[in-house]
Amino acid sequence: MKNSLLILSVFLLAFCSSKQSSIDQDSSIVPESSIYWMNNHWKNQDGKDMRLKDFKGKVVVIAMMFTSCRASCPRLVADVQSIEKGLDKNSLKEVTFVLCTIDPEYDVPQRLKSYAIEHHLPLEHWTLLTADQETTHEMSALLGVKYKRTSPIEFSHSNIISVIDQNGNIFFQQEGIEGDPKLMIDSIKKLL
Repeated sequence: MKNSLLILSVFLLAFCSSKQSSIDQDSSIVPESSIYWMNNHWKNQDGKDMRLKDFKGKVVVIAMMFTSCRASCPRLVADVQSIEKGLDKNSLKEVTFVLCTIDPEYDVPQRLKSYAIEHHLPLEHWTLLTADQETTHEMSALLGVKYKRTSPIEFSHSNIISVIDQNGNIFFQQEGIEGDPKLMIDSIKKLL
């Protein structure tokens, strides 16, 4: 009986040690500061289920907006497009542009797809995301984007564009509208 317990204990200890080493290996791949630890579910403009870690290995330029916005969001998207235009074709293979909606009730995947078409966003390196309210709030907190509903169809929100490195860490952020894209482009090039 003692021998059986000893063998079982050794087996469990070995199993736990191997589990711990695989956890350590995973955590070295994705640092604790990474947004890729966020395990929430998103849907892209095609209705495909996604997680943020699907972008791992790419430089991500990300902004939060809503498609019915007629004031700041079109200018914010134009700023991101200016960043895109400042990168050469080889760089664009390593960069993904992401727009996350702050209005998931209205911005369903079909609406996001229409918005991408209306704004000439090439979907080979642009992704538009929607999720539930809780996930949206968590993303805004991670990126430092503040927003609140001011009417049934309007939001007041900060305008922040973030550059996320290949492991999901915030590398650079720029606040405001119609800012100089050179700072963002330079930060992206440092990661490539």
